[in-house]
Formats: sequence, C-alpha cells, structure tokens
Amino acid sequence: MAPDIPHELIELLEKIVFQNPTFSGSFDLETLLLATAFKVDVLRVMDYINRLDNFDGSDFGEIAVKAQLYEEAFAVFKKFNLNVQAVNVLLYNIQSIKRVVEFAFFVEEVAVWSLLANAQHEAGMVDDAIELFMRLKPA
Repeated sequence: MAPDIPHELIELLEKIVFQNPTFSGSFDLETLLLATAFKVDVLRVMDYINRLDNFDGSDFGEIAVKAQLYEEAFAVFKKFNLNVQAVNVLLYNIQSIKRVVEFAFFVEEVAVWSLLANAQHEAGMVDDAIELFMRLKPA
C-alpha cells in the first residue's frame, strides 16, 4: 500500500462526513474517520472530537488514553458525560487536582466529588478532603 493512501483516505472521509449532508452523522463513517486519524494523523484527533458527535465515546476515550493522548481522552469523556472516566484521566494521566476541582464544580456529580475528595486526601490536602467529605455526607 502506498504511504500516502491513509492520508488520502482521511481527506476523502472528511469530504464525505463534513461536506455531504447525506452522510453527515453516520456512525460508521465518523468512527472510521476518527479511527483513521488516531493511526495516521493524531494532530487531527482533537478537531474531530470537537466536530463529530456520532461515535462511541467510551471506546475512543480509552483508545486516546492508550495512545497517551490525554487531553483528547478527557475531551471525549467530557463530551459524552463519562465524568468518572474524565476525572480519572485528569487525576492519573494529566495529574491535575486543580482541573478536577474545576470539573467537579462544572458537573456537580457526587461520584466526581468523591473521587476528588479521595485524591485530595491521598495528596495530603487533608483540610480540602475533609471539607468535601462533609459536603458528601447525607443530611
């Protein structure tokens, strides 16, 4: 196979998915476009994540983690409301408790607050962790 064929495939898929209303929104074509980008041109992956809506977020989030594309993984998980997975990427791959705090306020989800409290405790941020654990305590 010629080395430029995968790039030509991406160009063709872009035209079909983004410029042809008959095929826009096709799960199979969007999946193929995104999967091809992961293999051929990772610089396009974030753009596709932002522009496409009809692909398996859980699968592509995991693919992004395995490819060490952590910001892309976070974006996919966030886009598909897979908030626990998004927090795990922030905590264990990007390693930013500060971003988890921001995300927790954004999603206001008990599971996310709980993960944050545990991470703060493990990081020695005891006062912050206690405050969150108190917030999580049922009334």
